[in-house]
Amino acid sequence: MKRVSRRIGMRLSARLAGLVLMVFATAAQAQSWPSRPITLVVPYPPGASSDLAGRIMADRIAAATGQTVVVENKAGAGGSIGSAAVSAAAPDGYTLLLGNNASTVIYTVMSKTPRYNALRDFTPIAQLARSDQYIGVNADLPVKTLQDLIALAKSQPGKLNFGSAGLGSAGHFSGEQFKLQTGTDLFHVPYRGSAAALTDLIAGRVQVMFDPVVVTQKDAGVRVLASSGTERSKTTPDVPTTAESGLPDYTSSGFFGLFGPPGLPKEITDRLAAIIVEAAADPKIQDILVKAGLAAEGLGTEAFIARIKAADAQYRDIKERSKIPDAD
Repeated sequence: MKRVSRRIGMRLSARLAGLVLMVFATAAQAQSWPSRPITLVVPYPPGASSDLAGRIMADRIAAATGQTVVVENKAGAGGSIGSAAVSAAAPDGYTLLLGNNASTVIYTVMSKTPRYNALRDFTPIAQLARSDQYIGVNADLPVKTLQDLIALAKSQPGKLNFGSAGLGSAGHFSGEQFKLQTGTDLFHVPYRGSAAALTDLIAGRVQVMFDPVVVTQKDAGVRVLASSGTERSKTTPDVPTTAESGLPDYTSSGFFGLFGPPGLPKEITDRLAAIIVEAAADPKIQDILVKAGLAAEGLGTEAFIARIKAADAQYRDIKERSKIPDAD
């Protein structure tokens, strides 16, 4: 019996020693990070706002660490292909992800069998910026304000159409949220991307659109009624916020943040978070983001996690109440 007890004790001691060595090895690795180039995956094609945010992050991380940061555009399936690749990567700080509300939260809400969960299968690090929604209408629609639109929609239930970039897109959820909060009935028309929806908005085939892209055609076929921002944008100072327009609870904005694989060491997470939050406070970065239709808004790790949880709860509530079908 004593021999058995001794063997068990030796095995437990060996396992404990192994765990201690693993902890020290991880800590040493985190302290020496980064010792080689870092890859930052952007799960969208080059040129979009996500790509811009990713490249800003890459430049700032490279400047702060002295290491090369390579931006890899791994697009496809609404951002889920590149995101899934990072989720499966080693948690060593050498593979990072530019994630937004569409690729990390809406995707999981809309999919029956999602490849990942935004909190369980990633390490949220920090938020760099937010993207506010804009509510635009065809210029010939007889409305000048958001309250005019609400009154017209209520007088013609089911007669006005709103276009979006597709089923389950951010614009789709924003439109459904608008309907729920105003008691209006707008018919949803999904397109293959925002550009196609905007073309039909200008032509009058749809009357309303909830998307930042409407600002590009402001006063050129589109009348922009309001933005969901907490304050007026510097690029569109004449466009009131939804709160100013009588909808104080209309919080429809997206986020752009940095993620790592699950299990990323705290030392690396904290260092990266500080870099991103500092970047968001840089006036030069703020100016670049504003020109791209984004608003700099740095959030550290805990605040970013809270932001993701709130977005997940909001999208799930809208999906259930609006009876939005799964995308797959």
